[in-house]
Amino acid sequence: MSGPKVALLTCAVLALAVPLRAEEPLGKMGEKIAPRDEKAVWNKKYDRKMYLFGKKPNLFFASQIEKLSPGKLLLPAEGEGRNAVYAAKKNWQVDAFDVSEVAKAKALRLAEEEKVSINYFVEDAAKVDLKENHYDAVAVIFFQPQDNDRTSKFISRLKNSVKPGGSIIIEGFAKKHLKLKTRFGPKDLSCMYEKNFFKENFKDWKITLIKERKIVLDEGMHDGQAIVVDLVAKKPDEK
Repeated sequence: MSGPKVALLTCAVLALAVPLRAEEPLGKMGEKIAPRDEKAVWNKKYDRKMYLFGKKPNLFFASQIEKLSPGKLLLPAEGEGRNAVYAAKKNWQVDAFDVSEVAKAKALRLAEEEKVSINYFVEDAAKVDLKENHYDAVAVIFFQPQDNDRTSKFISRLKNSVKPGGSIIIEGFAKKHLKLKTRFGPKDLSCMYEKNFFKENFKDWKITLIKERKIVLDEGMHDGQAIVVDLVAKKPDEK
């Protein structure tokens, strides 16, 4: 999953003290999932030799970060570090966080293997303290929303952490992904994205890319067809 890195709210009505959820357990399509201990769940998932989502970066993330000049980058819910390590190899100064201590340990091992340095800390996205106007870019990759209101509040905090002229990059599962009935991805519609949600939450920014598309993923447990929503938005420069 996939300085501050973001782990967010679960896909049910939760207290803010509960971390946000990146993936839902298997269940009936559209079924609400009861709150769970996110730290315990993700520590268990990541507690294996293999890297759950592989060691290579997400392709959308890699393609977008290549277009930007290296600077300070925040990766919330960074998991085992694949995107953080890739960005560090491209000369970004990387802050990353996740709710899982096991994920952090694996991310730091990967960074050591690749001979780069990343700043990775364990934190709950609902509690993480982000500096204002601090990052040149923030990237949220396959970290799914919960209910729209809480997700909007979290996005607002991310936006505040970006410097004027900086960017936010997001890729996540679209609501239409459920129709594919894959073995991966959330199973609750409230944990999935729509373009209109991003249009509303970034109406005060310049949206440079927003697209819903069908792709084929080759990222560890994300293996097969998927329908995603991609967003790139730029914070207005100071006047």
